[in-house]
Amino acid sequence: MAELNITNQYSDYSNPENYILVGGTYYKKVLKPDAMGNLCDTLEKWDRDQINLDFKGNQESRRRIERYDGFCAVPMHLDYQRRISNFYNRYEDVGIDPKPGDWSTIQKLLRHIFGEQYEEGLDYLQLLFFKPMQKLPILLIVSRDRNTGKTTFLNFLKDIFKGNMTFVSNDDLRSRFNSDWATKLLVAVDETLLNRREDSEKIKFLSTARTSKIESKGRDRQEIAINVKLILCSNNADDPVFMDQEEDRYWVRQVPSLKEKDPDMPKSLTKEIPAFISMLMSRQMAHPAKMERMWFRMSELETPALRHIKRLCGPKGEIDLAEAILEVMDAYNLNTISLTKGNIVAQLEFNKIKGINVYEILTRRWLGKIRPSGENLSYMLYQTIDGEPTTESGRPAKGRYYSFTRDFLLGVIRDNEEPSAEPEKELLLFE
Repeated sequence: MAELNITNQYSDYSNPENYILVGGTYYKKVLKPDAMGNLCDTLEKWDRDQINLDFKGNQESRRRIERYDGFCAVPMHLDYQRRISNFYNRYEDVGIDPKPGDWSTIQKLLRHIFGEQYEEGLDYLQLLFFKPMQKLPILLIVSRDRNTGKTTFLNFLKDIFKGNMTFVSNDDLRSRFNSDWATKLLVAVDETLLNRREDSEKIKFLSTARTSKIESKGRDRQEIAINVKLILCSNNADDPVFMDQEEDRYWVRQVPSLKEKDPDMPKSLTKEIPAFISMLMSRQMAHPAKMERMWFRMSELETPALRHIKRLCGPKGEIDLAEAILEVMDAYNLNTISLTKGNIVAQLEFNKIKGINVYEILTRRWLGKIRPSGENLSYMLYQTIDGEPTTESGRPAKGRYYSFTRDFLLGVIRDNEEPSAEPEKELLLFE
């Protein structure tokens, strides 16, 4: 990371304005660099011995340190308040002074990102700024190409919402330690790969929950109000996240490459923010009334990209799994077969098939349709490699197995196959 040559307004260690006293604990205001090279306002605990050293016995200055009863995080953008009922508001002042003017570069970027849903995109940003406590859809931006403007869009939002937006990794979002992002308004993942069911459950919880537990290493968990809005970006347009067929929290946009490169676009976007906010202040929303819990009717935000991901998270995995088991049955001329979860995972590896959540399919999608082993754990092991029997096959084995019939597996394939004409036409819309 290049060195950041930015004036640090908190560098004066004897200035009482650079400290606060919350309850019985001192904090110093600092500018903390993040992984993206940005400097973010944050608070660091400052022990009393260090306070004594900073002020060198100057009690008059020390007494001017502002005191608060505790912390809160109340999102507000225009009429900002740092002190709310004697609590320190950790939500950062965005410092935007709206003024009418040109915002053509912003318009160009938003039309590229939101396409035919441009008006809904403006509504989304309008709600973010003026109704920050309203729950909103999980925005998932995917592409198969490079130079699509996804990162430019995220950086544009960062310029608007400042320290109230943060970038996290997939592992950060999975971790139970969430103190660095749980109080933010926007949490963005730039290279999303969260295609496990447990990832999906956590994402869905964050998108709708009113409160959550904030936890950091070595500190007790505390319940807080959360207003997190998630924006996920990925170059994987097939399965960046796991989605049930009934999932209704995601707004998926697949974006193409930018037709032309503009090296000055980031500067222009930043410069146009006051004019953009001024426009939003007077704009009539395309969806002025709340229709569902995430404001929009989610059926109206459905896109071919969303349906594509749902298909690959569900039926495609079931078809691949059914075909892998049928291949073994064909090799041994069987109409029924018993396999453990480990046998099935190994067979998929033999067939070089990846990305299938075997446990999800066996215990949820096929629940009640296949017969799990009872008390008898003995079965005959059958496997193939490149369609040929293995040396381990045809021998007794023990384990908790599932029994499959040929008719059931053929039914899975038949029920999940798509009509040929409609999907091809649909895929062309976003490829």
